[in-house]
Amino acid sequence: MEKHYGAAAVCVGAGEPWINPNRATGAPNGLCAEAFSASQRLVVRQYGFMIPDDAVLTQIRSGLWRMADGVAWTTHYALYSGAVVGNNEADPLNPEWEQSMVEEIFDGSRNADPLWGLGAWTPAQFRSAAFGVSLHVAAEVGYYSALVDAVWLELTYTVQDPARTWWGLAAQWWRG
Repeated sequence: MEKHYGAAAVCVGAGEPWINPNRATGAPNGLCAEAFSASQRLVVRQYGFMIPDDAVLTQIRSGLWRMADGVAWTTHYALYSGAVVGNNEADPLNPEWEQSMVEEIFDGSRNADPLWGLGAWTPAQFRSAAFGVSLHVAAEVGYYSALVDAVWLELTYTVQDPARTWWGLAAQWWRG
């Protein structure tokens, strides 16, 4: 599967607004969205997935290129129609962000759920422009600066091929 980068970003909720939130869209390029103190939620959407209607989702992976000047902690959720949904994939036991740009990957392993608590969703919901990622950062104490260069999503899925299934059963029957 390939990484899909969001095409739109907005700030929502209580807290300090992000500066240049749209800089968190697209592939990493060194231009960053920036937050100080306790941030609003940075919502990145419009990933452009082309998932077939008969697909069965098997894993959600997300990643972000980020760094901070000071200790920061985060929440990292899926988002649908403005509401945070599923599991928080950020690690509360490892809250400190590095002072150099790194890629952090969220793959469902923290909650032992590769679908982030979204297993009953349909392919149409993942294709929707209302689907995205919500990120919130804050400092444990004091003042900090958090930078996010890019946020990506990757969906892994299987598709049942009726022709292949039929031929596979016919070949098995023919061999006895």
